[in-house]
Order: sequence, then structure tokens, then C-alpha cells
Amino acid sequence: MIIKFTQHFSFFGQVRETIDKPIKKLYVAGSMEPLKSSFTIHGRARLQERTAFEDIDVDGLISDGLAVNVGREVETQVVHWLLWSEADQKSFVVVRDEGNSEVLTIMEYRKNPPPRFNPHFEGIAKGLVFWKRQPSLAEANLPLLKIHHPNFRLVCDVVFRTLSSGREKISLNFIRKVRPFLGEISNFGKIWQDKGFLERLARKLRKFKSPVVLEQVFVRLNKGEAFNAFAPGFIFEIPREIEPPVPNLLAS
Repeated sequence: MIIKFTQHFSFFGQVRETIDKPIKKLYVAGSMEPLKSSFTIHGRARLQERTAFEDIDVDGLISDGLAVNVGREVETQVVHWLLWSEADQKSFVVVRDEGNSEVLTIMEYRKNPPPRFNPHFEGIAKGLVFWKRQPSLAEANLPLLKIHHPNFRLVCDVVFRTLSSGREKISLNFIRKVRPFLGEISNFGKIWQDKGFLERLARKLRKFKSPVVLEQVFVRLNKGEAFNAFAPGFIFEIPREIEPPVPNLLAS
């Protein structure tokens, strides 16, 4: 039975879910799916001048969770998406208005880094190129794997933003790596709601005082043998008192 974290908990505080939308695992170029994004004249010019991407590449990578959300412009729906181009061997920021899915411009990430540049974002964007080719977590049958190998780990890169007094504090996003053991997880389908995962995440977010929104969760098994990307939009209210970690007896 799956229990949603929509109540008050002694450890977690209040957790509430705003959007529950797992992203499709794979994007296949040339799949003849309708193109979602449109491009301004300036956006298309920058696409052609600066990258080897095609229109459908940009749309598919964003729509299928293979781009990293690195921030949103103040009081707008304009999101900055970080994509890695295998052909160019560079990362690019696609600036897209999520209100109408219009691409406004494309910039080279290294030449236009955010004020608090975090190279880990670029590492994740590059890793997605490899991980997208791996089997899904469902195909890996994690519940069965947990029985035989409870000390295997999930590596979860969590992209999040902060909330302040119930209002969005729109700025750059942050990222933290969470590495729970399979034996600690019960809800593999919605890991961002799982108690074991949230316990580990809470310890990673000790310095954040306000609730955070989990924008993206990139989950891979061990070194990437299986992978899924999710965009939960899950609001997590960090507890004021963090319990000390429980000694791991699974790996012994």
C-alpha cells in the first residue's frame, strides 16, 4: 500500500504535494511526436548559430526530463534549462517561457554562468546523455532487487528551490545528492514521498530554514545501471530538529 505524505509527521513536519507528474523516461528523435516548443526569431537564430541541436532535440530533451532546471526569472514563467550537446561537447542554457513553451534564446553555459555557478549542474546534464540509454527503474525491478541486495544504493540528484512565507522566492535552484540504500526505501514509484528518502534529504538540507520545492529528482541505481527522471513539484517542509542518522546495518 502506498501512503502519500499529506499529514503532519513528528520527523518531517508538514509535507504537501502540488504536482505529481513523472516524466516519460526516453525521448526518441524522429518519433514523429508533435513539437511542443515554438521559437522566437531570436531564439531560432541562436539555436542555429551556437549549437548543433535541431528544434525537436531541444523540445524532446526538456519534455522528457533530460534537461536540468537551473532557475526561473523573477515574476515570470521563464525557466532556464541546462542541456548537454554531444555534438558540440558543450552545455547550453535554453531560456523558455513555460507559459507558452516559446524558446526565447540559447546561451553557452560556460560563457554565461549564473552568479553562483555550480559545476555539478553541468555534470548532471552531461550524465543524462548516458543515463537516458539505460533501463528504467521499473525494468530493474527494485522491490525484488531490494530483497536480495538491500545494501545497493540509489543515487538521487535533487534539484530544488526555496519557499519563503508561503511565497515563491524565485532565484537560482540548488542541488543535493542523496544516496539511500535500497533497504531504506519502500515507495520506489514515488521516491520523493518515501520516508527513508526524505530522512536522508532532510539531513542534507539542514541549513535551509524555509520549505523547499523538489523540482526534479534524477534517480539512478548504483553507477547508473538503471535510471529515471521525475518532476514532482513536491513541497517539503524541513523539520527544525534533525534526528541523527541511524547506523547502517545493511552493509555489514
